Formats: sequence, structure tokens, C-alpha cells
Amino acid sequence: MISSLITLATNLYTLSMTPPSDADFLGLLVYTVFGIIQLTMICHFGYRITESVLKGSYSYAAMYRSVG
Repeated sequence: MISSLITLATNLYTLSMTPPSDADFLGLLVYTVFGIIQLTMICHFGYRITESVLKGSYSYAAMYRSVG
């Protein structure tokens, strides 16, 4: 049961990594879905990192202003 799930996940991952031909509709679908998921994750984490950096620099600037 577990091994078949791992095999399925591996196959889906392999499908998602290789750009499919136009005839391969399922491969194209999987490729698109995985691409959207990866893009969403990248955007989400990028936003979080940017937000924390901006907050950090803002608090640093506020601290510098209060001291100076």
C-alpha cells in the first residue's frame, strides 16, 4: 500500500518535471497543476521573507531614529 503510493508520487513527480507533448493530456494536466503549486509556494514564501525583511529594517530604522 505504502510502496504503491510512493511509486505513484514518484511517477507524478517525474511527469511534472518533464514537459509533456501536446498529445499527452494527463501529463500536461499534471505538469500544469504541479507548476501552479510550485509557483504558489514560491510566491508565498517569497512574500513571507520579504515581509519579515521589511519589518526588520523598519524596526531597525525606528530604533536608529530614537537613539540618534
